[in-house]
Amino acid sequence: MRGDTLQQGRYRLVEPMALPLNQQNHGKAWAATNHSSQQRPVIVREVVFPAEVAREHPDKEHWLRSIAQRLASVGRVSNLPKVVDVFSEKGRLFIVFLRPEGVPLSSALAQQGGALPERVVADYGWQICDMLAELAALQPPLIHGGIAPDTIIVGPGGGDVSLI
Repeated sequence: MRGDTLQQGRYRLVEPMALPLNQQNHGKAWAATNHSSQQRPVIVREVVFPAEVAREHPDKEHWLRSIAQRLASVGRVSNLPKVVDVFSEKGRLFIVFLRPEGVPLSSALAQQGGALPERVVADYGWQICDMLAELAALQPPLIHGGIAPDTIIVGPGGGDVSLI
């Protein structure tokens, strides 16, 4: 819940983050602060495994660490968040990412009145395509699976976008 801490006070949950519909059954995400790193903004992502994955991989913590290792390599892809921690607590599994600076595209759209200039949309589209191409080039390829206005972060100044 808002204000709760994890990892012996290291992470303080600030507010829930919207997840795309296809990810809502796989855990929750929270905007949080990292108190061991000058209150750096992070995303704390609870990971809930679907029943079929849980049956195939009974050692969920080992499976989570292998996922985090793959995500750590993804963090080297430009404009994708970097993994800073992986842990289990209270029977739940978590991955922590650095939170990109900026605002969700959904907020930028609301501020703009529901539409952005065509040139800006094209630029954002190219940036997202570049990120997806880098994910597709990984072996094995990684599928984002949740691109939505809430998972696209428009950086300060509006020029760059990141995916969370």
